[in-house]
Amino acid sequence: VDVEASQLIPTLVPVALDTSLSVVQRMRKAMGLNAPPAKLKGFKAAECKMFCDGMRTILDIRNAVSAEFGAVPVADVLQHFRDLEQQGAVTIRRKK
Repeated sequence: VDVEASQLIPTLVPVALDTSLSVVQRMRKAMGLNAPPAKLKGFKAAECKMFCDGMRTILDIRNAVSAEFGAVPVADVLQHFRDLEQQGAVTIRRKK
């Protein structure tokens, strides 16, 4: 998991105002309705997004969050970003 996380770089997707009817569907998806409960919540989840700058890898972000809050499993941070990617909140690219 560490090797995979060290190769993936998340980038936040800019939020645009949408007044179409499909906004309800996207809100349900973003809120995680019908999704399994998140393992990463609260300040840890928020801090992951704060460190998401398009340059840090998921492993870098995990290490920074662990430095602040104590040990955080790499798998939890990786899954958090995969969930955000499914919600359309981030894109994840492979490190070159």
